[in-house]
Amino acid sequence: MEVNDLRSIDLEAGAGEGDVLKGTVNIFGTFYHMFAVRVKEDERTNEQVAANDPLERLESLYRYDEPNGAYETTDVGSLGYPGDYVVWFVPFG
Repeated sequence: MEVNDLRSIDLEAGAGEGDVLKGTVNIFGTFYHMFAVRVKEDERTNEQVAANDPLERLESLYRYDEPNGAYETTDVGSLGYPGDYVVWFVPFG
């Protein structure tokens, strides 16, 4: 799987560089948008939370997957953005 055009998004809404990422991938001949939100552990509750997600993309993802819980994280440092990210894919269309 090759990630193309990976870039920071939501900067105008207040996200920091690298907090919310978007790219495209081709998986078995089907193109997808790839989204990634940097996450951290909340010091008070020990729950997984977005580092800085002003448009609440991660919260929207949690609402689709009840009951809420932490997602497996991925390190995308090899793509130029170090840290733990929750990554998901949405088909073009």
